[in-house]
Amino acid sequence: MLDYYSKAQGLTEEQLLNEMESINKRLMRGPSHAIEEQLLAMLATLETAYHDTLETARLKNSKDEVLNIGEIEVVEYTPDYSESEMLVHVVNQYIDPTEKKK
Repeated sequence: MLDYYSKAQGLTEEQLLNEMESINKRLMRGPSHAIEEQLLAMLATLETAYHDTLETARLKNSKDEVLNIGEIEVVEYTPDYSESEMLVHVVNQYIDPTEKKK
């Protein structure tokens, strides 16, 4: 099946569609359980290759553009990192604001 995968990847879009049509016609002829699963696997491989071909073509035709959403004004604030100020901020994080101050 790996060889068939390689073959399917090498086909053009039109050739893939023709091959899928051919396999679908074989499946519609009637029940033959001996090769039905193999035909279904081949059809799945072709469909995957076809979708890959379509996606590749879509990506080649797409234009990568960046959406300009505007500008941002940045205000930098550098807090006072002195030892006493840091201690006050850390302690305030652990104090419950609902407690009454004594």
